Amino acid sequence: MTERHPRPPSTPPSITTSTSIGPDVNLDADDIRLTDGTRLTEQRAAEVTEEVRHRSGRLALSGEATASPRTAFRVSSVDGETAVDGQRRRDSSSC
Repeated sequence: MTERHPRPPSTPPSITTSTSIGPDVNLDADDIRLTDGTRLTEQRAAEVTEEVRHRSGRLALSGEATASPRTAFRVSSVDGETAVDGQRRRDSSSC
């Protein structure tokens, strides 16, 4: 049996929506190795999938896996102009 060594680090390929997907592999029959040389098993593939699902997107402000709080406000219209426009005019005329 030949001794296997991990591949040297390389730049990962860019993946887009047009990247083709190869055929499925049978991890019980095919010998697929990770970059550190360990064999990819069905269990390890499931673990990697869960890890990726949990870290997609930005972290929440709380540091927990929850939705970040949102702040919203409305500016009401005053005589056809917004209150912000009126404030801007008052600020510029006082200079």
